[in-house]
Amino acid sequence: MWEITGEHAPGLAGGVVAALAWLLAVRLVPSQGCRRRYAAAPGSVRTAALLMIVTAGVHLALAPHDLRDSPFTSLAFVANAAGFATVAVATFGAWWWRWAAAALLVATIAAYLLSVLIGLEGPDQVGIATKLVEVTALGLALVPVPHEPRPTHPVLRWAAVAAAVPALTMLTGLTVWGADLLRPAAGHHAGAVVQATASVPTPEQRAQADRLFEETAAAIAPYRDWRVAWAAGYRPAGPTAGAVHWLNAAYARGPILDPRRPQGLVYVRGRSDWVLAGAMFETPRLGEFGPDPGGPLTAWHEHQDLCVSPLGPAIGLASPYATCPLGAVGMSFPAMLHVWIVDNPADGRFATDLNPKTIRALQRS
Repeated sequence: MWEITGEHAPGLAGGVVAALAWLLAVRLVPSQGCRRRYAAAPGSVRTAALLMIVTAGVHLALAPHDLRDSPFTSLAFVANAAGFATVAVATFGAWWWRWAAAALLVATIAAYLLSVLIGLEGPDQVGIATKLVEVTALGLALVPVPHEPRPTHPVLRWAAVAAAVPALTMLTGLTVWGADLLRPAAGHHAGAVVQATASVPTPEQRAQADRLFEETAAAIAPYRDWRVAWAAGYRPAGPTAGAVHWLNAAYARGPILDPRRPQGLVYVRGRSDWVLAGAMFETPRLGEFGPDPGGPLTAWHEHQDLCVSPLGPAIGLASPYATCPLGAVGMSFPAMLHVWIVDNPADGRFATDLNPKTIRALQRS
């Protein structure tokens, strides 16, 4: 959701090129009448036309990628681009362009959301940005302007702008958000980018992972008493509900993956005291992973675009529009690797998260 997939990258370039070509064309068109109509058009109309040209350029640039594997999709992209280009030109002369634009924009947005819901397409920044462009174009197409040749249902149109456009924006965001959480892309885990590794560990990697676990479990055993951890410089960081990370600022710059000096410890608040659940190793900077002795067993993960509230527990993944609820802030964290010393059967010793059932069991202890 927060990246640009390789197959969609041409769409980004196509939208930019189409916008520049349109702005150049409306100034160089030989017809004086066309130039006068363009100059006389309200700003909302000219902007709506430009945005439709942008989405036409995006879809046209995406068409070649699907030509071999899905010719129907490729043809649909070309037809969609042609439709948007036709309506964009019609904005400066045809009375019907608003309703044609509204129908085409709603159909295009609905087709995208359906493809994301059923898994035909994964959400990314190009797709999300294109939908925002289309929703904006829809709002501008519906806005009544003074001195229209054939003004139609201005009250209905204002109602659509006030209700339908925000609803479409929210629906798009929720659909993309839900699809990304339910079906995270390869290398992702609910807001975390996972280190790329082989899918099956070698016998040597299994042995290295076992060694890392045993050395870490032995090294942090004294910290089962949280007072010893406090004396060593570990302090709770963030909300104190669920699995709580205690960080040691002295180890923030390294060494990385030293069982004797983990950057963090993870505790769960039990009925009477803190219960040590594991250790957390963390790299100093965003965008870099640490050593991976166990291959896929010890893959690091980097949390991106999380909403964190200082007043309560972490809220979760930021929306597709990079927004967080009121009272929360968006944050990203460097790559980390957990080693769980408590029973975490559903996810394993080096899982990205401590299983909720495990957390509840520790809270009852």
